[in-house]
Formats: sequence, structure tokens, C-alpha cells
Amino acid sequence: MRVLNTHTRRAAARAALAAATALAAATTTAAIAAGPAAAATPPTLTVDLSGPQGWLLTWDGTPAKTCDFYVNGGLFQDSTPAKASFVVGPPYVFSKAGDYRLTVDCDGQKSNVGHLYAPRNPLNDLRTQFSNATGGAFGS
Repeated sequence: MRVLNTHTRRAAARAALAAATALAAATTTAAIAAGPAAAATPPTLTVDLSGPQGWLLTWDGTPAKTCDFYVNGGLFQDSTPAKASFVVGPPYVFSKAGDYRLTVDCDGQKSNVGHLYAPRNPLNDLRTQFSNATGGAFGS
């Protein structure tokens, strides 16, 4: 069995290291050059208090052209503007006491779930504001 001398072993190690480095660099460059897929930004949804009885609903789904608005998982209004803000009150849709889960879907991208608690009172207002502040992550 032939034993390689130190010079030959070092040369072989350098060649293997150079090959591994070139492969890693080529793989990394290909991944960076490809870039992320054209992922759309999910729309944002906020639920704020408005006056003594209403709520201010605001969303931004740009660059989408239109969005669909859902209440408790059911389609409430389709083809709404991608960027909208409006005030709603209890006689409109939130007249029954409870937790209303609101979402916006813009070109297949869904917003966070906003919770609106009706009727307006200090406890429900606090729950609505908490949900809005946490982006609907915790509900209430």
C-alpha cells in the first residue's frame, strides 16, 4: 500500500475544498438569482372604535384591484376596493351581541382575522382593541 506524502495529501485536500467551495457558491448564486416567487403581500385589516356606537373598518390589499370582505367566514361583500375605510354601526350588521370575525381576501391572500365585539361597552371595546393591537393573533 502506497502512503501519500504530506505535499500530495495537502494538494488533494485543497482540491477537494476548492471543489466544495465552487459547488456551494454556484448553488447559492443560483438560489439568489432565482429570487423569491412573486409572492403577494397579504392585506392588512384594522378594526377601531368610532364614536359611541360604531366601528371603523380599514383594510389595504394593494396591489390587488379588489378584495372580498367576510364576516364570520361568510362572504359579506365582494369586489370592494383594495384600499377601503368605512364606519359601521349596530343597526347595519353588528346588531346582535357577539364576536364577529372579520377577514379580507385580496387575490387569494387573506388578512389577519379581526375581531369586533358587539355591543359597544367598555369590556367589548377593550376586547376589540386588544384584537386589533395583536393583529387578531389572540382573539379574546
